[in-house]
Amino acid sequence: MTTASGDRVLVRRATASDLTAVNDLHERCSTRTLCRRYHGGRDRLRAGEWRRMVDPAAGRALVLAASDHPGRLIGYATLLRSAPGGMAEVSLLLQDDWQRRGIGSAMARHLVDAARRARLPGLVAWTEAGNLGAVTILRASDAQPERTGHGETRWTLGFREPRQTTAARTRSRKSRRSRPTTVMPRSVPS
Repeated sequence: MTTASGDRVLVRRATASDLTAVNDLHERCSTRTLCRRYHGGRDRLRAGEWRRMVDPAAGRALVLAASDHPGRLIGYATLLRSAPGGMAEVSLLLQDDWQRRGIGSAMARHLVDAARRARLPGLVAWTEAGNLGAVTILRASDAQPERTGHGETRWTLGFREPRQTTAARTRSRKSRRSRPTTVMPRSVPS
């Protein structure tokens, strides 16, 4: 990914071995950024939490690094199947000096696309009212806000299958009728 200012950012799937680099990222983030991400005081992830986040069965976790320092993470993003109704929760932590460069928006679009491809029913995200960057990204994604109290907002983005036009349905029916039906015998291993 390339930012509007021309900075190249490397994005890859996170692994359990990234925990130390992720916790180093936490040390470079301001208290304000960490409070906005975790909605409270927190300065690191525990090994069990990170293992769950990077488990492919739980969803998807990505790490981000500047191309000139690939071993030094500047952020991470998650799409985890942990919300009610089969929805996935999305989250993003981005180092302060890499914010407001379009990286959060690009990662949000990527996670929305990944959730659609995985045929998830939708996404959930939580923000504090004052987190204007996250609010802007979520509104641009067409997520719907719901105030939950304690200064937090729950955002949901439900997915629907695209509606097929009448012309497309007619073409689909004609295509099915005009195809010859062929029954192929199953091959039997010898």
